[in-house]
Amino acid sequence: ARKRCVLFLGSGISANATDIDGNHPPTWRKFLEEGNSKVGAPDNAVIKKCIDSYEYLMACELLRKKLGDNEFDELLKNQQGNSFYFQKIIESYQQLKQYDQADKRLQERFAKYKQPSLLVEIGYNYQLQKETGKAKKYYDQAVDKINENPSNVYSIANTFEKKVLLDYALQSYQLAIKLEPKFKFNYQMAVIYGQQGKMDLMIDTFLEEAYTNQNNTIMIQNQLSRFMTEEAEETFNTALRKALLIRAQKNQDIFWNQFLSWFFVQQKDYAKAFIQEKAIYRRDPESFSNIV
Repeated sequence: ARKRCVLFLGSGISANATDIDGNHPPTWRKFLEEGNSKVGAPDNAVIKKCIDSYEYLMACELLRKKLGDNEFDELLKNQQGNSFYFQKIIESYQQLKQYDQADKRLQERFAKYKQPSLLVEIGYNYQLQKETGKAKKYYDQAVDKINENPSNVYSIANTFEKKVLLDYALQSYQLAIKLEPKFKFNYQMAVIYGQQGKMDLMIDTFLEEAYTNQNNTIMIQNQLSRFMTEEAEETFNTALRKALLIRAQKNQDIFWNQFLSWFFVQQKDYAKAFIQEKAIYRRDPESFSNIV
């Protein structure tokens, strides 16, 4: 169970992450070993045993206690890519239910850097304590930061999504689009609708995005195909087929015939797919290779 917890904390994620120069931060093990080199005997032997046993969470907590908050903070500051470690330290506090320590670090970091996504993190720390009123206060403050600068949506919505706070993520995207119409978040919003089980909204939003940005079509079809398995409810396939047919009737663009052809192939209804390909060929003879 401890090993699974360590993986969740992100030793693999931080190792694969990079900074703006493409450099990798050190692994959790390297970080802990460097810190342990500053601890005297016999405490360093206890921490080393935890590291060697892959009990990184325990090693991190012991290291913080032995170094003290100030020296531990200095250790973090000296680490390349320290933002990765800051997040993991917060998660460590939360795993150990040391919510006051997590809040203290988050508040200090927000006061220093004013990163709006930290408001989401502060709110989530309260949510873990089941203090929903305080959590909502900080979530609302985070969303309001989009009013100050619509570009804040990127970090704020992404953090909401990571915390599976889907309603807030959706609200963030919708507000940003209202303030700055040039922003396009159809793909992200469609994914959220799917996670919420709002299939009709997901289909409509994905299809709108596919037609507007046709370079994204394959990526969107891959998303839709996840819901089109043989075990899937027939209602989804029916709804998607209906949405595609309506668009093909209203808009004579061969894009919709191509999308319908793809749909029927997924359904293994090759006869109907062939009908769509013939319709495409009549308007675009150069598409004959698709039929072959």
